[in-house]
Amino acid sequence: MLKFLKNGLLPAGDHEISLFQLEQLIRQGPGGGRSWDTAWRLQLLEEFKQRYLQLAALGITEVYIDGSYATDKYRPNDMDVYFVVPRKLWRTFAEAALKEIDPEFWRFETVSDPSGKSGYPMAFLRHIEMFPVYQEHTPAGADCLEMIDPKISFFRTDKWSNRPKGIIKITEV
Repeated sequence: MLKFLKNGLLPAGDHEISLFQLEQLIRQGPGGGRSWDTAWRLQLLEEFKQRYLQLAALGITEVYIDGSYATDKYRPNDMDVYFVVPRKLWRTFAEAALKEIDPEFWRFETVSDPSGKSGYPMAFLRHIEMFPVYQEHTPAGADCLEMIDPKISFFRTDKWSNRPKGIIKITEV
């Protein structure tokens, strides 16, 4: 199970957990005398599960959750997610297949909400934002350090302290 530090973050690294275990954790709470908005977290998780299964049906199963959802924050704003996909699969098939499944959710152009905040439409509709990262741009797949997608480092760095932090890696349903 996930163990949060005193600052509310996960220790640096990937914290592997199944969707079933994540749901159990949400129902239990973060521990250490802290609590969170269980109903809201479960609502976000149900939306995520639906999207995870859509990705998995296309063979995309390397999925990471970050943002305030991967902290002990009482009520996370949303769920930030990235998934790893081979570039050729994404460009020739997967993106179009997802858009066919749910064209309203799977939109990757940036838009602004009425307050002027920018993001993918899914963030405003469902409070979940999912980014593709090409497998060839991960530390395991890149030919050189310059090719590594900056989102990977961004997701693993605390925006307040600039220190490394942990993220959730989904292992299975």
